[in-house]
Amino acid sequence: YFVKTLTRMEQTLGSNHPDVGYTSYCLGATYHWKSMPSRAESYYKKALSIKEEQLGLKHHDLATILEPLIDVLNSQGKQAEAGSYNRRMNELTGYDR
Repeated sequence: YFVKTLTRMEQTLGSNHPDVGYTSYCLGATYHWKSMPSRAESYYKKALSIKEEQLGLKHHDLATILEPLIDVLNSQGKQAEAGSYNRRMNELTGYDR
């Protein structure tokens, strides 16, 4: 249901609309909670891309997406990629996971 809603939102609002980003983040969180990390990863990355376009690459609010993205990457054994995002989050927030 939510995936279909996201598709309709993209068609109506455009693929980079803030509501599309928020819905993508929520879908990522849902799949993360359901232990479906590869699906969660793709939605978190989509949300991150949209948020970066809205706020720029250095905004501290990006950390709200980076933190769960790091978790799903680690859960899939993608430590190098997770480490890259972790360094970025640390630069934005001063917080080191």
